[in-house]
Amino acid sequence: MSAPPVPFVQFAARSRCVAPWHWHNAEGVRDCANLWLIVGGRGAWRGEGRTFPCSSGDFFVQRLWKECEGTNVDRPPLDVLWANIGWRDHRGIALDLRARDAALPAVHRRVADLGFISSLFLRLIAASERGEPAHADRWLACVLDEAERTTDGDAAIARLVDAVRREPERPWRVSGLARSAGMAVDVFSRRFHAATGSSPRAFLVNARLEAAKAHLRMSDLSIGEIAARLGFCDIYHFSRRFRTHVGCAPTAYRAGAGSTIGP
Repeated sequence: MSAPPVPFVQFAARSRCVAPWHWHNAEGVRDCANLWLIVGGRGAWRGEGRTFPCSSGDFFVQRLWKECEGTNVDRPPLDVLWANIGWRDHRGIALDLRARDAALPAVHRRVADLGFISSLFLRLIAASERGEPAHADRWLACVLDEAERTTDGDAAIARLVDAVRREPERPWRVSGLARSAGMAVDVFSRRFHAATGSSPRAFLVNARLEAAKAHLRMSDLSIGEIAARLGFCDIYHFSRRFRTHVGCAPTAYRAGAGSTIGP
């Protein structure tokens, strides 16, 4: 019995797509796939007869032999981690993905842990840019495995996860989220953890910190303004939380954004 096909990276990068931005892929031009992980901003992706709003946590596996397009019109810039990929058989020969369309991962999903999968994706990009294809391929396998963990199986939880990610600055409370889901707090907390691997409270904090990272990368807001906008009681509390979550101070993250500091 032959080994299953393995994914490989052709090239990868990170793009900041500032409005008005439009990307169009014509049908039949390429035979590879393209991964997108949205880590900031908002926009839209259209393909396969569907249109998806894009925001933090959206993950796409685009079939580039089919027409598709991305847009960002009059909205915050889209921050996209992306990679052109293919699959090889056990002999190392690249496969014709058009014949394996049904076996490829789903075109779209919402990832469960954006911070973790984006850190994996950034390692993929760094390895590709260093000219280390074997390392890039290993990180790609990790990204695809992690992308399988989604909240899609629990519609009530998925809806609230999306709402928090789209508007992290709102004064969300666990009790309010539980009421929105029509559940007691303890039942909601158990289902939320089962769907995301995180407690609701930790998820709320992490969503705000991920939003803070996007503001630091792509806005001119001061550290204090970002802290206030995202509901932290003061700049010192925000800075402590940020350092614990990211591993550096907000000022250091802003200074290193787009280089070696994390997503």
